[in-house]
Amino acid sequence: MCLTVPCEVIRVDGDTALVARADAQFEVSLIFLNETVRPGDWIIGDGSGVVVIPQEHTEAVLAAAEDIIDREEKMAEAVRNGMSILDVMTNFNYERMLEEGRK
Repeated sequence: MCLTVPCEVIRVDGDTALVARADAQFEVSLIFLNETVRPGDWIIGDGSGVVVIPQEHTEAVLAAAEDIIDREEKMAEAVRNGMSILDVMTNFNYERMLEEGRK
């Protein structure tokens, strides 16, 4: 199964996990992951890959994601107002957004 939304890990049983999103639950394979997955962790996957967010880092990752969404909304508004994409990428320091969030 390919997850496209964040899912919380409910139970781990060997190479599979029961995950939940809203009121739906799914069994997913963990066979391709090279890290430990525990109940309370979050799994996010799409066509580009899979990421496990340990439960103790969930709040920090969520805050960084919300910051990026806010910045991207401001960037989109700048483009709608006539700024070139090159200028937007430069002025909003797009390539460094994740690094700035780690400071």
